[in-house]
Amino acid sequence: MENPFEIILNKLNAIENSISQLQNQLNNHSSTEQELMTVSEVADYLHLTKSAIYGLVQRREIPVIKKSRLYFLKKEINEWLLTFRQKTNAELTEEVDELLVRMRPKNN
Repeated sequence: MENPFEIILNKLNAIENSISQLQNQLNNHSSTEQELMTVSEVADYLHLTKSAIYGLVQRREIPVIKKSRLYFLKKEINEWLLTFRQKTNAELTEEVDELLVRMRPKNN
């Protein structure tokens, strides 16, 4: 028969390992989000040409850091991309329903 304390110790070690792995994943994610990208990297990331990126910068349509060269924060690029997200039919229907409820005249 296995020692119950060894079972508990093994389970605690497994939990500690899982927590450690999760912390590493979170740290890697947050450092990736703060990653600076060049024009070439952003072009590859967005599947656009470098000239298209330069055009977006010139028209001030994309978030950029100008310091002798152009740099982009990956987090800001991801947030910028989300501004172009199209709503689903279900989301649009829900918005219309909410608007109709707010516009409905109140009965006195």
